[in-house]
Amino acid sequence: MAAGLTEIEAQRRLGEVGPNDLPQRHGAGWPRLLMRQFTDIMILILIAAALIAAVAGEAMA
Repeated sequence: MAAGLTEIEAQRRLGEVGPNDLPQRHGAGWPRLLMRQFTDIMILILIAAALIAAVAGEAMA
């Protein structure tokens, strides 16, 4: 019992529909990904809280 396509059928399909490859996606570069992190409201709240805590800590010392 043979499994898979014959060599002739594989060549025919390759010529008909092309190779079985996914197209390459060019995603956003790392600077854009980094900046996208700072557009989330929760991250902005956490940064503001960290700045307030740092300033308050300096005032207490």
